[in-house]
Amino acid sequence: MPFLKLNGIDTYYIVDGKGSTVVLVHHLAGNIKSWLNQIPYLARNYHVVAYDLRGHGRSAEPGQTFTMDDLAEDLFLLLEKLGIQKCSLIGHSIGGMVAPLFALKHGEMVDSLLIVSGAIQSLGDKLASYGAMREIARSKGMEALAEYRRSNNQIPPKISNNPVLWEYFKHLYKETSVQGYIRASEALATMPNLIDKIKQIHCPILGVVGDLDPVFMNTMKTLVDNASVQIEVMRNCGHFLMMEEPDEFNNILTSFLKSYNLNSH
Repeated sequence: MPFLKLNGIDTYYIVDGKGSTVVLVHHLAGNIKSWLNQIPYLARNYHVVAYDLRGHGRSAEPGQTFTMDDLAEDLFLLLEKLGIQKCSLIGHSIGGMVAPLFALKHGEMVDSLLIVSGAIQSLGDKLASYGAMREIARSKGMEALAEYRRSNNQIPPKISNNPVLWEYFKHLYKETSVQGYIRASEALATMPNLIDKIKQIHCPILGVVGDLDPVFMNTMKTLVDNASVQIEVMRNCGHFLMMEEPDEFNNILTSFLKSYNLNSH
């Protein structure tokens, strides 16, 4: 299994396909498997790189607290060690915060940026809810946290009401270490405010969000209000678009990549 040591942490990653490079950055309490429906689809025409964030999936548990800047630095080191100089960057949720942060720091490496239910600023009042979720994870474990979120209608119906998808989603949580979740959710509070800087990103940017995801509908509106960004709103979808409607989501990805001459092999 391929691992690279990034900032002292053994980080699991995969590569697949040939062509222009597309890099995938997953959500909190997710891992490479969150992109189960995207990796083989994109790999038909692109060189796909995906990795597990610190303490998620097969990547090692972090030994200390970290920041969003640290997560952006992990991504830089991954690409540097893989010899990747240019990529299209796709980030979802916390990955959709790492991605614009990385693009600001290393704009010369980013051909295009796709922010999926992400943000360019702190999540504000939303951060308070993570305290209770960290305590559940700490005291009862990650599966219990997934069930808690389901019982509080925090998981989209297309996942929570589908037995196969729900088991798949719950498995993602079980593969996230408790400390990995706790420290990554704490890192959200360190997200810099990029609103005044977002126009410094000169590559094409696309935002994708579900209309049943009110918190991120608002954060994505901030993105539109402060940058020349196109937004695709997926109807009757919540936060986990790539799982809820994978075909529609994949079509949006490839249309965006092709529209900016990001050629496949």
